[in-house]
Amino acid sequence: MLFAKLFCIHVISLLLLSVPAHLLYPPARYERILDALWSSVWRLS
Repeated sequence: MLFAKLFCIHVISLLLLSVPAHLLYPPARYERILDALWSSVWRLS
């Protein structure tokens, strides 16, 4: 369970790093997207 959560976080981080997300989104919205991703990962596991 914990491994799956960490793996999801790792994959999401890699995806975010491979895309210049701060160019696509203003930083505030980017923070909110990260929060949403984190809470959805947290709920799934």
